[in-house]
This record gives sequence, structure tokens and C-alpha cells, in this order.
Amino acid sequence: MKASTRRFALAVIAAATKSHAVAAFAGAPRAIRHQHPSSLMTQQTCAMTTRLYSGLSASDIPTIDKGDLQDILESLQASGREGSGYCVMDVRNPDEVSATGPLGPSVNNLPLSLIVNGNIFSKSEEEFEAVAQFTKPSLDEMLVFSCAAGKRSAMASLAAAEAGYSNILNYSGGANDWFNKS
Repeated sequence: MKASTRRFALAVIAAATKSHAVAAFAGAPRAIRHQHPSSLMTQQTCAMTTRLYSGLSASDIPTIDKGDLQDILESLQASGREGSGYCVMDVRNPDEVSATGPLGPSVNNLPLSLIVNGNIFSKSEEEFEAVAQFTKPSLDEMLVFSCAAGKRSAMASLAAAEAGYSNILNYSGGANDWFNKS
């Protein structure tokens, strides 16, 4: 991955006054863009998460595509979390990950139920690691979430934002896109 691709700034700022987040980015890998909900299920999910997370909605979290995730995983493989600045989390259930295999060797499995029900991002580093089985991401790391099709990863992104993380990306294609050979 090019050094210029790695050097991008992304800030998602959620105001406590229930205003929408502002995403500011420059030099992001390929096209990081906002995707607006188009299906009824996505609209219902966004409505629910908007109520839960201080007015922030899924469309406020920047999304990446398969090529972007490939670049991120290559950077992770070459430099590790500390060197790349990325922490990639697959929020599918363990049985789903077992059925397809992981997205990559550097991808951590953290089911959505642990994120939302367990409020895991608000736990101490020790508690987080005991439950998640990997080191808790620092607030300055770029969190990248994936699931099967982008809905659960959007919810995980919102939960992380609510816990104080501001560098967040959602791989909206998810495992369905990742493992699709076409």
C-alpha cells in the first residue's frame, strides 16, 4: 500500500447536542464515501440506532469498498496494528466466521452482541481483552468494522462512536462481498 494512501485524516465528530456527525477526510484510500440507506430494513436499523446513539446515524459513518479493505489488510499484514494504525473487526457471530473463514489473518472477531449488549468499548483494557481476546483499540486507531452485509457493522460503528472513538470506517459490502468471486 502506498504511503500516501495510509496518510489520510478522518474525523467523525459527534456533538452532544444530537447534531449529525461531520466526516472530514483528505487523501483517503480510494473513495471513502457516505452511503445512505435505501432498503426498508436499513432505514429501520438507522432509525433505531439514531435514537440510541445521540443523533448519529449509519449514513454519518464513512464506508469503504472491497479494494479499500484489501489495502488495509495488506498494511496490517505488513506492519501490524501499531505500524498500520488499523484495527479490523468482523462483528459476525463465530459460527458465521467458521462457515466462510475469516476475512484475513489480522481480522479480529468481535460479535455485535458483545459490542452492543456488553458495552465492550466502555470497558477497561483488561476487561476488554478478557472478553474480546485481543487488545482494546486505542482512541487514535482507525477502527474498521465488517459483518455479512453492512448492517451490523454500521451498528457496531455507531456503538464505537458513542464510546468515544472518532476514526471509524464501515466495510459495507461485508463478507458477502468479500467472498464473492465475481
